[in-house]
Amino acid sequence: MDEKYNEVFTEGKPDKLNIGSYVVDFAHVIEQSSRESKVYAISAPFGIGKTFFCEKLKGVLEADSAPVAIMNIWEMDFYGHPLIPILLKLKEFYGEIVGEKAQSFPATPNLLRWIKSGIAGLRVSVPLPNGAIIEADGKNIVDTNEALKEKTNSEIDIYTEYIDIKLEIENIKVFLKSWAESFKDKPVVVIIDELDRCRPDYAVKTLEVLKHFFDIPGFVFILAIDEEQLKSSVETLFGTKNFDGYKRKFINNSFQLPPPDKVSFSNFLYEKSGLSAIVQQIEERNKDLIFKIRRDGYQDYINRNFFGADNVKEIANCKNFNELQTTESIIKRYFAAYSIWFKFTLRHMEQIFDRLTLFSKELLGSNTLFSPDLAVLLVCLHEFDLKLYSELRKRGTIGYSDHLFSLLIGTNSSMAFKLYEKDSFDMIDKLDRKLIPQCPHIPDFSTLNGSNQTRVIINDNVERFFVQDPDNP
Repeated sequence: MDEKYNEVFTEGKPDKLNIGSYVVDFAHVIEQSSRESKVYAISAPFGIGKTFFCEKLKGVLEADSAPVAIMNIWEMDFYGHPLIPILLKLKEFYGEIVGEKAQSFPATPNLLRWIKSGIAGLRVSVPLPNGAIIEADGKNIVDTNEALKEKTNSEIDIYTEYIDIKLEIENIKVFLKSWAESFKDKPVVVIIDELDRCRPDYAVKTLEVLKHFFDIPGFVFILAIDEEQLKSSVETLFGTKNFDGYKRKFINNSFQLPPPDKVSFSNFLYEKSGLSAIVQQIEERNKDLIFKIRRDGYQDYINRNFFGADNVKEIANCKNFNELQTTESIIKRYFAAYSIWFKFTLRHMEQIFDRLTLFSKELLGSNTLFSPDLAVLLVCLHEFDLKLYSELRKRGTIGYSDHLFSLLIGTNSSMAFKLYEKDSFDMIDKLDRKLIPQCPHIPDFSTLNGSNQTRVIINDNVERFFVQDPDNP
């Protein structure tokens, strides 16, 4: 990826979400449409990162000196018709680029009257420089406008109004086409975000507006949508089952966002949240509870019972495990693993990480030790299944044989099995053990042999808080 795009991603730092090359490639596809009218869709389920992608796409296009604007159409769906919000955005965008030299953007009085239902229920407050406020009632505006039209030109009929509206639309198209031609080798790009959050009828109407009003050479529209949700809207409104055929009438090409890299996003959230400063204070006050293999007795045991290559391997396993055992590393890895395991969206991850940060701040003012792996698990479990989380809390003290995974998911008597049955075993199999490695397990050393059972003392870093220390029951 060209270095000129580095500033676009995470404020000049390396691309921590690993989407840079994808955004740049897509931007270059758009830029090749300089003399065509195109509508592209960026498709992904809600909460996967479409807004983030759109913001970075805007940055890359700006770095290539392409004229680009972005608008949140959801903020405008209270307005009855999407045409006017889009026109207003283009007028504002035109003014930003051309400035004082701007030719007057075409007026649309007849067009505004035509879609008057869109403002009939609207009330707005307009602040003036002197501090006064003008209250404008949409219904009064419409009524006054209609009365004035009747008094000034009683001969205007529906056919004349239709001709006036058609002329206004043509004037706008000619104006916008001329503006687009002034950029020569770059299209005018308008990114419309949050379309999938709009009312179904408004979302469909937006597609129709782009097709019928903005089919203008030199303009490219990018829509951020959840295709499945749009499909449901179209089928509900029109009763059609041929969504692909309907979509092709309005959208030239759809691009699926790649699956988000949740490991990279977890690292990004950690740095963005300021949690590193809190972790530093926790460590300085010796309030972090980190499990590491004791090198003294453990290594002596290895030296006595293993020889040659086996000895070197076991010592290396212990060393590698201990190196991962820092508060920062545990938070990043475990949060990513549980986010993948519980299928959190990026939006969910951001919200959950905020709660983890707040919890960590609260802990600084208490006498409680901070166990990063347990904290991350419980915060994520609370989001994944509140009932399961509540059942776990009700258990209170957990004995020797009640390991975390068997308690939650691993056996036929676990809480999760009662809720999810066989799916619970699939879940445990999908936990990423590269992110949450098991503690090196040495028979005889890391188990306590009793008369009737073998109790695991060191088995798994996730489970350790749910296994009592035999030396400190």
